[in-house]
Amino acid sequence: MKFLVTIFFLINSITVTDQPHVKSVSLLELKSFNNVPDDLDGCTSSLYSTIINRTKQIGYLFFTDYKVAVILVNGKLERLKIEGNYQWEKQVYKNNQYRVIFAPLKRKDQAGEYYTMDAVLTVEMGSKIVYRRILPGDGGC
Repeated sequence: MKFLVTIFFLINSITVTDQPHVKSVSLLELKSFNNVPDDLDGCTSSLYSTIINRTKQIGYLFFTDYKVAVILVNGKLERLKIEGNYQWEKQVYKNNQYRVIFAPLKRKDQAGEYYTMDAVLTVEMGSKIVYRRILPGDGGC
């Protein structure tokens, strides 16, 4: 019986972690952008406002080369530097006005070094969360 309970728990825990409960917050409107600064290159990750069939991306909401990230707020492309060391599970980027937390949830490896993912994007101003959403994205080298 203990064995069956363990299997049931493992199956349920996988289901729960696949679709975490994240409360969406939109006190700040992030705008999508199509052009990324030329100095951001190499291995990158991006989150989009919309992805159609995981093949057509429509506008970046977040872009990073794992050292610098960019978001578009009030018509201004905000550059944020990574805080601390890079870790896949959670990356924190910061400038004088915003703190952005990029937390990948699921990653699905595709061809070569390319992958698709869903991630939680959180934007803070001071101690207040002004934006939080689960967004589709991709990345690679």
